[in-house]
Amino acid sequence: MDSAEKFNPRTKQWEMLPSMCMPRRACATASTGGKFYVLGGVDVPRFGGLEEPGAQEGQQEWLFQDKYCPECFDPVLNQWELLPPMNRPYTHAAATALGGFIYVFGGLSFGHVLDQAQRFDPIRRQWE
Repeated sequence: MDSAEKFNPRTKQWEMLPSMCMPRRACATASTGGKFYVLGGVDVPRFGGLEEPGAQEGQQEWLFQDKYCPECFDPVLNQWELLPPMNRPYTHAAATALGGFIYVFGGLSFGHVLDQAQRFDPIRRQWE
């Protein structure tokens, strides 16, 4: 999905944001410096008629593409921006912000469980 919403506490209503740059699910999120970050995740395009060895007749097959490209929502500009690619893609990870940095922990990368973390510096726009 490329949709996102925000909650307006004054009206007690959810409001749609502009569409994200890339559809994704199983992503991590964090916020710092007045901006909202969406990190990693997976895109799940469905390919009709794709034959997978060992698939049973009538079974749906899905191909997954882990996401390297995080994005950032700026509420002042009301727009999403793609950020520099992560060092490796993460799905099902955890993220938090501390000291102006965004940290991404654990999760999966190409189906392998990770015991690593990476950090993004929004000022320098670099992953460490």
